[in-house]
Amino acid sequence: MKFNSNLITKSSIPCLLIPALLAVSNVNAQQGRELEKIIVTANKREQGLQDVSVSVSVIDRKMVENAQMDNGTDIARLAPNVNVSYFGLPDQPKYSLRGAATTDFALNTSSATGTIVDEVNLAASYFGGPLLFDIERIEALRGPQGTLFGKNTTGGALHFITRKPSFNTGGYVKASIGEYGYTHVDGVVETPISDKLAARFAFSYSDSDGFWENENPDGSDLGNIDNQAARLSLLYEDGDFDAILRLITSRSNPKAAGIISTGSGPGNTNVIGVNPRVSPITGNPYDAHQGFWDRSGDIKVKTDGAYLTMNYEMDELTLTSVTSKITGSFLNLVDADGSLNNLLHIDFFAESEEMQQDLRVTSNYDSGFNFIAGLYYFDEQSDIPTTTRLFEGFIRDPSFDPAVDPFAGVPSFVETDFEQRLTTYAAYFNGSLDLSDALTLNAGIRYTQDEGDLQNFTSTGTFLLPEGDSLIVPFIVNDAANDLNYSDSAITGKLGLDLKLESGSLVYGHYSRGYRSSAFDGSALFSATSLSTAAPETIDTVELGYKTQFAENSIQVNSAVFVSSYNDLQFLNVISATESELVNEDAQMYGFEVEAAMLVSDNLRLSMGLGYLQGEYKDATLNGIDISGNDLVEAPSINFNLSIDYDINMGSNLVTLHMDTNFVDDQFFDAFNSEDVATDSFWNANGKIIFTPGDGTYQFSIWGKNLSDNDEPVGSIRTGAVNSVFAVTPQPRRFGIEARVNF
Repeated sequence: MKFNSNLITKSSIPCLLIPALLAVSNVNAQQGRELEKIIVTANKREQGLQDVSVSVSVIDRKMVENAQMDNGTDIARLAPNVNVSYFGLPDQPKYSLRGAATTDFALNTSSATGTIVDEVNLAASYFGGPLLFDIERIEALRGPQGTLFGKNTTGGALHFITRKPSFNTGGYVKASIGEYGYTHVDGVVETPISDKLAARFAFSYSDSDGFWENENPDGSDLGNIDNQAARLSLLYEDGDFDAILRLITSRSNPKAAGIISTGSGPGNTNVIGVNPRVSPITGNPYDAHQGFWDRSGDIKVKTDGAYLTMNYEMDELTLTSVTSKITGSFLNLVDADGSLNNLLHIDFFAESEEMQQDLRVTSNYDSGFNFIAGLYYFDEQSDIPTTTRLFEGFIRDPSFDPAVDPFAGVPSFVETDFEQRLTTYAAYFNGSLDLSDALTLNAGIRYTQDEGDLQNFTSTGTFLLPEGDSLIVPFIVNDAANDLNYSDSAITGKLGLDLKLESGSLVYGHYSRGYRSSAFDGSALFSATSLSTAAPETIDTVELGYKTQFAENSIQVNSAVFVSSYNDLQFLNVISATESELVNEDAQMYGFEVEAAMLVSDNLRLSMGLGYLQGEYKDATLNGIDISGNDLVEAPSINFNLSIDYDINMGSNLVTLHMDTNFVDDQFFDAFNSEDVATDSFWNANGKIIFTPGDGTYQFSIWGKNLSDNDEPVGSIRTGAVNSVFAVTPQPRRFGIEARVNF
């Protein structure tokens, strides 16, 4: 792998300039005023944020509450080089870190960014659900995390850490109401059961009307909120042994977001000559949250599971076991044509079961050497039936003559089904060795063995004919010859040096490798030859970082510059309206992140982040077109975030003013960098005013989200079957009030 030293030099300049500018900004730090120490588990042990040689953003529970975060998409507002897209609803986000995005939305696809809850990997994208309740903190780990967190973390990982039970009695209840009929209630109750056992019960309920106005008198407004979730956590402590059992359940039953379908023909018309963005009733153009949809797009998601984490301390060693089992299902009835005509509807469904076992030993030596060594097992089984409805509202002519029937040869709907099983075995070791009082060597290695099977693939087409007749045609039959399988093995790891300066600042540099296992393309419709397997992808990254605090620890600046080379990046290539394949292409990225936190006064705290990213395909050809040098999908060049919290003391009362804003540069959603499958840059802003009277028992708030009323798409894709581009826009500007009582 070749690294361009000029790229490192150029992108390092902002990392060095920002700390310098802050140092001369004449911020008058007062004696005793300093930022609170942040503890993270990026290395699977508790460490201070300033001591870990990882580019990591931390969103703590106070920020989650002040920023009115209610779904996973809000993370991108507060962390640089973290991007998010979705096509269903915000509860099923698709994350990308440092440009490592997944172009395939199929339900059997694993993301390049790991989603982890309390050290439990969630492979199915819909298992996350309504995560953001009773959260201790969120850690966004950028760059390959292949040593400790394993495969499918080539871009990084998002780790959600929930709150543990304590041996105190108490809790809270919080309720919000807002525009569009929004209602939200969440709360916590915890209590000791004995001197060794404590329980914590947390719940969340959200409901709203639809945010997308459906002009269809027989339909429903789309994109409403309908979530319920609960978590029971039991903590057992007895001397050197502790265990936490978490039981979780969640249900979501909303309508899908309104698809914004823009025709690619003359006058923005689709395949039948209709402009779906013009009202068929009034003739007026629709805005980003209006449309005429002939389908309400039901979504039904359920998740149930249990996590058990056990720790046993043996002098200077700790034995840890993390065991989990999660089951769930996902249904999404998509109106993919976004119009009054039944041109393209897709019924997505999946049932999955995931099991995980992580067993490791962590040392706690006082000497200059420490390590983590472990064994890992993961198993996922899924059943994924899909129904693709193509011009189902149009009766086929039995002659199948294109001169008579414009849809001749195209079935009214195609039903596919297959079973997928993925199994992972891994062994890993990560160690640190003090070479001197200031210099530490970090090294990690992980061996992973992956097995994948796709079996029992079937595809059946149905032609709806006049007189109510139908013709059923088997396109792909259940034959062992059509089964796919793979067996991968990979070695990933990390090698680096940490230098602790006399000032306490940390300078680090490391090389790391990440890996994503092979993947199946389960989107074949008409021929078994369309079934394909993509080879594993790997990423090699060199990262240099600098973490510092100054002005008597009232200012903190963390920065990192990176260069990455992607080998065999998995990519879904859409060949035609009804055909696609998973392919592998090479890519390269470079950029930086800078984050700063400042305690300007006892009452004013600022935090900000700046991300810069350049990513492009390398020696890549799709459908005979050279895309080398094209921008990576979902990889905006610049992103910026700023958060301000200001406390106003009014006698015994406290008023907190919160504002956060973020900027995201323009980006493409296809590798051809098509202008009609892209989004312009945008600003977003959110605010909250919190009033806390007296002793803090009660709290009252006014909040606003998407104050800029940004409507730039959060996802966009070309649908050749109906000659359109469809996109999803974010929820519109809305306001609400909130009340909380602590007990």
